[in-house]
Amino acid sequence: MADEIIYLGNHYQDPGSIKSKVDVYLTLNCNKVSEQQLDEGEFIKYIEVPYDLALELLDTDRYLQKEYNLSKTSSIKKRVK
Repeated sequence: MADEIIYLGNHYQDPGSIKSKVDVYLTLNCNKVSEQQLDEGEFIKYIEVPYDLALELLDTDRYLQKEYNLSKTSSIKKRVK
């Protein structure tokens, strides 16, 4: 369970070989309540990251987009509060 779920955007994992997009979410104040119960073929990976490190990673993403003029399709859709 999470207090807040924020959609960050989507991207192609490897445009040369995979045609489906990967959606990326940020969840805040999560508590694990059970093991994953995924459908056949479903894959959900979660990573626990301290809040300060998450903000640093978001800043790095914005820096790289600006510095290297990266496509807006990989940009963050909603800023973390």
